[in-house]
Amino acid sequence: MPGLSLISQFSPYFDSAIRQRGGEYYRNGRVNIKAESASRIVAAVRGSSRYQVELKREGRTITASCTCPYDEIDLCKHVWAVIPTNKPITLRVVEPLDLAFVLSH
Repeated sequence: MPGLSLISQFSPYFDSAIRQRGGEYYRNGRVNIKAESASRIVAAVRGSSRYQVELKREGRTITASCTCPYDEIDLCKHVWAVIPTNKPITLRVVEPLDLAFVLSH
């Protein structure tokens, strides 16, 4: 049975406009990975300001946080921009993962 990528698993959690803008940020090189390990990635994403995004895997849950103001409301384009770059924790998994987001303010 093939595994599922983070993009395919988490796409339903993000509005299509958020995915589109985050994808543009990724394709335009606005994502700078600051630290990465098998279970965590920290990146700076350039938007109207520079925002820090963290994705962390704990068991079957990926926790996402961003320092942008929109992150207080919902998952943002900066988080989506980091998901395709996330090699260590984008390991293909057979079982679905859960996505949680943390208010960073």
